[in-house]
Amino acid sequence: MPRDANGNYTLPAGNPVTPGDVIEDTWANPTMSDIAIALTDSLSRTGKGGMQVQFKNADGTVGGPGIGWINEPTSGWYRKSLNEFWYSVGNEDIFQITKTGIQLAPGKTALGIAPPPITIQDTEFTAATKGQEWFESDSGGLYMRYQNPDLTFSWVLINGATTGNYVPQTDKGIANGVATLDSGTKVPVAQIPAIPVANLPAGVANGVASLDSGGKVPAAQLPTVTASPTMQIFTASGTWTKPAGLRKVKVTVIGGGGGSGGVGATAGTQASAAAGAASGGASIKYIAAASLGATETVTVGAAGTAGASGASTGGTGGTSSFGAHCSATGGAGSNGTGPRGDTFITAANAAPGIGSGGDINLSGRAGQNGAACGVAATGIGGGGGASLFSGGSVSTSVTGTSPGSVGLPYGGGATGAANGQSQAASGGSAGAAGVVIVEEYY
Repeated sequence: MPRDANGNYTLPAGNPVTPGDVIEDTWANPTMSDIAIALTDSLSRTGKGGMQVQFKNADGTVGGPGIGWINEPTSGWYRKSLNEFWYSVGNEDIFQITKTGIQLAPGKTALGIAPPPITIQDTEFTAATKGQEWFESDSGGLYMRYQNPDLTFSWVLINGATTGNYVPQTDKGIANGVATLDSGTKVPVAQIPAIPVANLPAGVANGVASLDSGGKVPAAQLPTVTASPTMQIFTASGTWTKPAGLRKVKVTVIGGGGGSGGVGATAGTQASAAAGAASGGASIKYIAAASLGATETVTVGAAGTAGASGASTGGTGGTSSFGAHCSATGGAGSNGTGPRGDTFITAANAAPGIGSGGDINLSGRAGQNGAACGVAATGIGGGGGASLFSGGSVSTSVTGTSPGSVGLPYGGGATGAANGQSQAASGGSAGAAGVVIVEEYY
């Protein structure tokens, strides 16, 4: 049995055995396979393989950290609270890490970490290290030693002096100085000079707008406003009409999904199953308005029909198209089997649809294989193929009966039907119809 959310493993049904039980492959082999799967899901102590998901540790405590050491169990990392992590040594907190940074515990020190010294003297000195600071006592300038890419050094003035690359505080917002910035990093209105409007040309390029007799800007001086794109989604065949002012369209067509086949009736040690049907293809195309007619015929591919009751083949999905510009064929239907007493794979050989005529033409996806296991009296209908816009429909495993499930919109293939033991014949399921989407740009 699978492990539960806490990692606990439970033996499959029929275990443990008792004295006198006959060793049979019907319980022994599944039990050994189940144990093998559980062992594979366990982490090797000697480093064979690694975690495939996030490694989650216990929170721990200061004296028993969640990440500790065999020979020193009272030292390591632990989680004290939300977004607060500590490193402890010998059952004592040393430092913490939070979203705001790193902080030492009270009474602890960081050894060997100190800022470079500040040297105070009149003249530049040469025996300086990278990052060292120099206070030039005559001008009051504070410099920092900077190492250039070519490994030479320069002194960079960082504040204090009236010369160099920095503007003194006293020069802000005064005559012949520099402008200050407000809290929004903008120059305040009080520091912006008045603009003599009478000297600006009106109604011409790089000038100002003129106003009509009603105090409004004339339409001729207004910029052209581009309308937001509109979209038409066709889930049934129809006619598209070209709107006024159109520049181009983006058309996406998806063919219909195939239907799944039916399956035959079964006896007590038999099963039957159908494969999943294929999905429709897709085509995407940009078309200039000048290349479009006043109207275009829109065809939406129909869903492939469900296979009849008994071993049968589902119907193929219909072709979707936008005029003669682009099209996409539908996915083929899948086939089902009659009753099987052995283990038999129903191959998913239904061909997916494919797009044509577009800037991008895509193939659909084939469905999954079906499986009939007479020994286990279980039928497994294969999952349907996924289209550009849909996921694949999920496979179905039954000891009873199931017609599968319809394809997912738009253009998805149907899940195959399945029968376990002693079931009447069953039909399949229909695929999903295609779609045509027209995005209109103005």
